[in-house]
Amino acid sequence: MIARGRLRSMRPPLAGAMVLLGGMAGALPTRYGAAAAVAGFATAAVLVRPVLGLAALTFAVPFGPSGDADSGLAVTPTDALVVLILAAVLLACLSRRCSTVVLTGAFVPSAAFILVLLLSATFASAFVVSLKEILRWVELLGMMIVAAMLCRRERDRQLVVVALLCAAVLEALLGWGQFFLRYGPSSFRIGPFLRAYGTFGQPNPFGGYLAMVLPIALALAFWRRPWIGRPSRLTLLALAATGIIGVGLLMSLSRGAWLGVAVGLIVLFWAQVRRGGLIVAGGVALIVALLVLDSVQLVPTAVSARLGQIVQYFGLFDARRVIPTPQNWAIVERMAHWQAAWNMYMARPILGVGPGHYALAYPDYRVNDFWIYPLGHAHNIYLNIMAETGFLGIVTYLVQFVAWLAVILAGRHRSKSPIDRALAAGILASFVAVAVHNSFDDLYVHGLNAQFGMLLGVAASIGRDRPGEPQESW
Repeated sequence: MIARGRLRSMRPPLAGAMVLLGGMAGALPTRYGAAAAVAGFATAAVLVRPVLGLAALTFAVPFGPSGDADSGLAVTPTDALVVLILAAVLLACLSRRCSTVVLTGAFVPSAAFILVLLLSATFASAFVVSLKEILRWVELLGMMIVAAMLCRRERDRQLVVVALLCAAVLEALLGWGQFFLRYGPSSFRIGPFLRAYGTFGQPNPFGGYLAMVLPIALALAFWRRPWIGRPSRLTLLALAATGIIGVGLLMSLSRGAWLGVAVGLIVLFWAQVRRGGLIVAGGVALIVALLVLDSVQLVPTAVSARLGQIVQYFGLFDARRVIPTPQNWAIVERMAHWQAAWNMYMARPILGVGPGHYALAYPDYRVNDFWIYPLGHAHNIYLNIMAETGFLGIVTYLVQFVAWLAVILAGRHRSKSPIDRALAAGILASFVAVAVHNSFDDLYVHGLNAQFGMLLGVAASIGRDRPGEPQESW
C-alpha cells in the first residue's frame, strides 16, 4: 500500500514530464525524435523502478559500442545507463523509497583498490587516461552496491537473470551467423570456419562474455527440484540458453574462454551435485577420449589445432629468443606483452606506470621489433594491474578478489530456495571462469566490468529478502 501511494504521488510530475518530452521529440527530425522519445521513456521507467535499469544493462553491455580508442566514443550507452541507475537509486534513497543500503563485505577492499588507483594516477603522465580506467572500477563497485540493494526480492533477481539470459542468447545467435556464413575479417578464418566474435569485435572477449553467462544458465537449467513435475519457465529458458550459448562459445574458438568455463563448470558441479566428483571424473575421461581421437586424426583439424595450443598457454619462455611463425604467432605475441608488463613492473614496482597507461608505456618496454604497437593491455589482468599500479595495486586487487569470493559464498550460504542456491552456484562458477580467463585476457572491457559488478551484487542480495513482501517466481 505504501509503495502504491508513493507511485501515485509521482504520477502528476511524471505525466507532465512525458508530455514535455513528447513535445520536444516531435520538434526534432524523425530519427532523432524517435531516439529521444525512447531514451526519455526509458529514463522515466528506470527512475520509477531502478531494477529495470539493471535488466536494460544486460542488453547495453553486449549491444552497445565499446568506447575504446578505435570507436572514438568516450562515453558509451552503458556508461550513461550506469550513471542513470546510480542517480535513480540516489533519488530513491533521498525520497525514502529505499531505506536499506547494502554495501557488501567487498566495499572496503574495493574502495581501497580505487584509492590506490587514484594514488598511482597522480604520478602518471596522462591523468585523463588514468581517470577513464578508474571509472571502470567505480562502475563495477557502483553496480555491485546497486544490485545488492535492488535485487533483494526473488522476483527482481529473476527479472535481471531472465534479461541476462535473453541478451546472451541473442549475442550467441549472432555469433552462430558469423560462424556459418563466414562473415567477418579474414584474419578470423580457421580452415573452413570463421571464429565468432559477436558485437565485441574480437573472438576472445566474445567468448569471455558467453563464458560469464553460461555457468549461470547451466545452474538454473539443472537445479534439482524444478524438474520434479512440470519445469518452470525459467528452467526452460535456462535450458535453451545453455545449448545456444554453449555452442556459441565453441564457435568463438577462444582457448582462454574454453579453459575458464571448463574450470568454472568443475566448480559448479562440485557445488551443486551430490556426487560431483564422479561427474568431474567423467569429464576427465572425456578429455582423455578426445586426446585419443585426436591421436588417430578423428578430430577436425581446426579444433585439434586449438586444443593442442591450450597446453602452450602454461609454458613460459623468452619471447625475444623465439621467431614468430603463423603457427605460434598468437602465443609468442601474448608472451611478448606479458614480458613488457613485467618490465614495467620492475621499472616502477611501487605504483606502476599509471592506470590505463600500459599502451602508452609499451614502446619503452617492448621486448622485440615484431610487435611495435601494443594490444591495448597485457592480455593478463594480473600482470596488467602489476604494470599499471605496482605492488600496492596488485595486493589490493587480490584482497578485493578474495572479498568478492567471500560475498558470493555468503550469498550461497544465505540462500533459502532451490533457485537462489542454483543462482549463487552459477555466479560462483562464472566468477571462477572470469578469473581463469583473465589470466590470458582482460575481461573488464566493453561494459563487462559493470555486468560483473552487477552479478556480484545479485549474489550479495540473496537471502536479504524484504520481510512481508510477496515472492513471485517465473
